[in-house]
Amino acid sequence: MSVGACGGPQISFRGGRIDATEAGPAGVPEPETDIKTTLAEFSGAGFNQADSIALTACGHTMGGVHHSTFPQVVTAAAIGVNNSQGRMAFDETVAVFDVDVSVNTLPFCCSLLIPPSVDEYLSGTGNRGGPLVTTANQTVQSDLRLYTSDNNVTMERLSKADDFASICTNLIARMIDTVPRGVSLTPVLDPGNVNHANISLNVDWSGDMTLSGFFRYIETSGAAPAPNSLTVSVIGRDGHPSTASASATTNHVDLGNGIYGPTFQYPFSVSFPATTGLSGIVVGDETFPLQDSLFVVPLLSSINPGLSSVNNLIGPPQLYTLNITAALLTSNPPSSLKATFAIPVPQPGNMSPRMDSSTTAELSLIGTAGPFSLYSTIHQATISSKQLFGSSIDVEDPTSDAKAEFFKLFDILQFF
Repeated sequence: MSVGACGGPQISFRGGRIDATEAGPAGVPEPETDIKTTLAEFSGAGFNQADSIALTACGHTMGGVHHSTFPQVVTAAAIGVNNSQGRMAFDETVAVFDVDVSVNTLPFCCSLLIPPSVDEYLSGTGNRGGPLVTTANQTVQSDLRLYTSDNNVTMERLSKADDFASICTNLIARMIDTVPRGVSLTPVLDPGNVNHANISLNVDWSGDMTLSGFFRYIETSGAAPAPNSLTVSVIGRDGHPSTASASATTNHVDLGNGIYGPTFQYPFSVSFPATTGLSGIVVGDETFPLQDSLFVVPLLSSINPGLSSVNNLIGPPQLYTLNITAALLTSNPPSSLKATFAIPVPQPGNMSPRMDSSTTAELSLIGTAGPFSLYSTIHQATISSKQLFGSSIDVEDPTSDAKAEFFKLFDILQFF
């Protein structure tokens, strides 16, 4: 995200990471670390000397070093009215992913073609590679030691814009794909230019079903401009196209972050009888599989207090009453279903929460709606609004393979 938002290349991403439960071995070199130890620590993560130099240069094309954090590198002279932390930037284009760590003589329009951080370092212009190169304290000239450890061979190669982009893309992807043994990552995730989001499936007591949500269209490289509307067609439970469809239009307001391209939303809602059911939807030449064998029913569920309670995501914990209703497609209904809540809880020393799945509940049979049996439970939890926003629920039928996974509790509030 940060690389893309700063004009850099798109870094491939794979899912499947797991939360760490304890700290791993220390492995991030400090400014004082000698070159032999620095290269050994990079090697321990699978990066050779050239990788280590390039990965550092790639990372140091943005940002800088702060006196408040590293006073041994940046002196107090850097502190100013508009620089209270005393930051010294690595290059003169501090918020652009480019080659300036390094001869930045092209006009601004072409600044992305020449990596300034690398160029400033090699040419001795601008910030000359940043404070970890230029600091008077030779003990903490960690970037300089690293860059010169192969006589600047790698830095010279990085000064070529195409090489800089391809090398950084490859190395950053390798870095984020470095995971513990036993962890299997998914194939590279492709956002595509058309996909659905915030999909909700409902059934009422009379057996009428409604599918709602929105499609997002990204004008990715090579994609056609966003159309004025998309037609969403329902594939019935039997796998055949049904007569149910809806037109989804956009206001052409870019709601994206610019990483993959301008992004537009197409809200839609389509109704159909429960006897027709659902196995997927079609938009253009794209088919998106869905299922109605078991699902949470937002319109028959509730959360109290409601939507106003989550306006303040930094508020204290409060008591929430969760009324969860689920629909199971069956002719032989079991007496109950099992629900498992996933609630984010803070982890000391970690910005990311741990997902706690220890809370379970039993949903009891309360009636039928067409071919569906309806189940419900009332569960109370004392959590913060931020935890509620990040919580989800899995519902399963212990007597079959039917399962509804990762239903976001916040989606219930969108219907009230």
